[in-house]
Amino acid sequence: MFNLGVPEVFFLLVLALIFVGPKRLPEIGKAIGGMLAELRKATTDLKSGLEKEVDLSEIRKMQDEATAMRREIGELAAAPGRILTREVESLQQEAAAPDAPGPAAEPAPLDPVGMGLTDPERPTREERARAAASPAPGATPEAGEP
Repeated sequence: MFNLGVPEVFFLLVLALIFVGPKRLPEIGKAIGGMLAELRKATTDLKSGLEKEVDLSEIRKMQDEATAMRREIGELAAAPGRILTREVESLQQEAAAPDAPGPAAEPAPLDPVGMGLTDPERPTREERARAAASPAPGATPEAGEP
């Protein structure tokens, strides 16, 4: 408690012997020992009384429940990010695969009509390209064309 070593205790006993005298020294030692015993008993009683009043087991139980809830919420919050990461990685692997079977898939055209960007009556670029590539109805193929 006070970090007193053997030399310090011996020095204090010599001082007490000089100031108090050899006749009264045992009485004072008993009194100091009794006071220290009472102090220890009082602190132990106080500690046990506080533990009963506060009931630390309930607090620890609530703390454990809160920690478990926090962990579960963190896992639920991270789940969409993990799913998106897996999807992105799988798409990157598919795009990086050099021996993909068949022709490369053409990306789906955006539909700007729903956004009001184009006239629905106007043909799209793909429709114009198909119309230019196919012969007009009733037209005869020229020489050299199949």
